[in-house]
Amino acid sequence: KTDSWAIPALSSELGVVMALYPTNALAEDQFRTLSSLRDHLGSKTPVEFVTSKTLGLMRDEAGTRMTRGDVLEDLFRSMYRIGSGIVVTNPDIFIYAIKSYYYNKYLSSVLRSFVSSIVFDEFHLYDLRQRDLILFILHDLLLAGSAGMQKFIFLSATPEPSLLEKVRDVIGVQPVVADVFCDLPVIDERLVLPEVDIEFRHGKRFRTGESLVTHLDSFFEFCEGFRTAVILDSAIEVTLVSEILRNQTDLKICEVSGFRKDPIGESFDILVGNKAVEVGIDFKGDTAIQRLIFSSNTVSEFLQRFGRLRNPQLDVRYKALCYAPAAVVQYFSDYYRISRKQLEDGLHKTLQNPRIFENFRWRYGYLEAWEYVYRNATDIGAREAWAIKRGAHSPLQGGVPKDIRLNYLDQGSSLIYDHYLKDGGVRPQEVTGYLPKLEKMSDEHLDIIEELGNFRGSELSLAYYHVQTGNIGTYNLFFLLRWADIELVDRRIFLRRIPEE
Repeated sequence: KTDSWAIPALSSELGVVMALYPTNALAEDQFRTLSSLRDHLGSKTPVEFVTSKTLGLMRDEAGTRMTRGDVLEDLFRSMYRIGSGIVVTNPDIFIYAIKSYYYNKYLSSVLRSFVSSIVFDEFHLYDLRQRDLILFILHDLLLAGSAGMQKFIFLSATPEPSLLEKVRDVIGVQPVVADVFCDLPVIDERLVLPEVDIEFRHGKRFRTGESLVTHLDSFFEFCEGFRTAVILDSAIEVTLVSEILRNQTDLKICEVSGFRKDPIGESFDILVGNKAVEVGIDFKGDTAIQRLIFSSNTVSEFLQRFGRLRNPQLDVRYKALCYAPAAVVQYFSDYYRISRKQLEDGLHKTLQNPRIFENFRWRYGYLEAWEYVYRNATDIGAREAWAIKRGAHSPLQGGVPKDIRLNYLDQGSSLIYDHYLKDGGVRPQEVTGYLPKLEKMSDEHLDIIEELGNFRGSELSLAYYHVQTGNIGTYNLFFLLRWADIELVDRRIFLRRIPEE
């Protein structure tokens, strides 16, 4: 998948490319892969790894009064001047830049003009807010017609029928689908996926690691001396399991997470990791596994992790143990033997409720899309609307030209209806009631728009302040409740406690 776009990009055939990955850990791994590939090809194309942290470091190195947006603008301009470049980053950097959230009024137009291709890798791992907003923004860019962006490349090892449906039916574009999936058990006379004995056990998120170390005898009985991979939800579980296995066995343990990254290309007895091992490992030869233990809370997560059992040897019986919600365990307890198609159908029935996604779209998601449209039209976003409501003057210039502003707002309203409101039962004549001018919105609505910027639609998160390190961020609520020593406070107290700087 990576070679399909990276080799043309490193050969200066795709112009300036943004390659987006769902987590910084995946982005950093792929940055190293791309850098190695560039050296192998003898390419001069620059490859940069960009996160909020690296932008801050680059800004500090510049030694002038630059913002992160200024740094990103300079990066795009320098790559555009030489005709090629790859920026490896996460979806939020793209969204913040295109929405003009950085303190740089030119960045959005620079991004639209200078970046010619965008790669959305592992798209099935993006949270629902990111998926919805990205597809909405791409639709807006395509209708604008003046953007330099010409190619949008979506890569996923997990089929995404909902993505194809939205591109075809809502955006109205016929995508080019490079799909090698087929129902044949053999491709090029080589078995791709083995027959697997799989057992489902009830497990709570972020608790599988504890269950494994509590029942080590059962763990080793399952492994039977075969090479095994253990894929868990969090880095702290990975550390817990790895340390106990190192202390109590002579086995060669390979640990891969945000805390520690052992060499992956070397042989191991047991691989213990989180989502960092879902991509970038071939799982063949010295890294082929015959036993798999994993936790799963979504369909895409299950398919991605279960797919690590591959490149089989014909004389080996493959086994998997999945810790999943009780509904999944109950559903599959009635089956003795099923096809992979039946397995996937059962997962869709038990692992997710589509109404959660639909409700989010028409209750909350559309607000962020409306701010994007309204800011483009008038140069007024949520921040500016807050200020105007408190006595500041409206901007005298900015946004699209006034002679086309009304048409652009009407077009944006129509897109929001198709992408967000239609499936929620909203009638076309009701759309205007959902989309008032931002400066006329209630404080509560503006507050929601501000908070959506940090929202992860696939989980409930808490804003946290880590006293020892001074770090501020958001993280999964249930992980923090299980593993962190935390004090829960309301927003007012939280803002008072954190340092002003």
